[in-house]
Amino acid sequence: MKIVAMSDLHIPRGLQAAIRALRPAEVDLVVLAGDIVENGDTEGLSIFLEQVDGLYGAPVFACFGNRERKPDRSEFIRRFPRVTWLDEEGRILPVKHKSLAIYGSQGVLDRPTRWQMNNVPGILQEYEQKRIAIEEFFVREGPRSDSRLLVTHYATCRETLAGEGEAYWAELGHDFTAFFRKGYVDVSIHGHAHLSKVASAVVGETRVYNVALPVCRGVTLIEL
Repeated sequence: MKIVAMSDLHIPRGLQAAIRALRPAEVDLVVLAGDIVENGDTEGLSIFLEQVDGLYGAPVFACFGNRERKPDRSEFIRRFPRVTWLDEEGRILPVKHKSLAIYGSQGVLDRPTRWQMNNVPGILQEYEQKRIAIEEFFVREGPRSDSRLLVTHYATCRETLAGEGEAYWAELGHDFTAFFRKGYVDVSIHGHAHLSKVASAVVGETRVYNVALPVCRGVTLIEL
């Protein structure tokens, strides 16, 4: 199973860079790991998705990032039904005669940002609930699936944050290392960390990819 993945396109300002980053490839899935757009820009997203459809012709799966404002998300889901928006949910998919367990989430922060603490009531409980939901999905469905893929916007390990200020790592993601060591997830795709110097790492039993466009300067091809 072949996947092409990107994140942190920040359309409209990043639209042309995102289009230039696309490369022809025969893939089974396209994955967009959040911060695809800013300010609810559906027109820019439409232009980008036309390019993606023409180049890959494969199903597109996406999670939301922190730049996709919650009030705008229902409009993305309505306007772009050809994208499977995984908004804190998992699916079991048939891909090439095999089953794929895929879960999409904005992700978890080990330490909420100061803005979140001041403006989002119950944010600590919200992140804990998201973490539990992710792990429970893979514990339940992982052993029954041929492949297991976690897609989040926030980072899922420390290794792919190298290059970011270590004091801020807890505000860029959650360290799933202990869970990854249990073998429930084959591949974890994330973005968000624009300054990372490490685009991929093996953590426990899981291959982790930071597919943020500012880091990779292009698409990331992943074999699952």
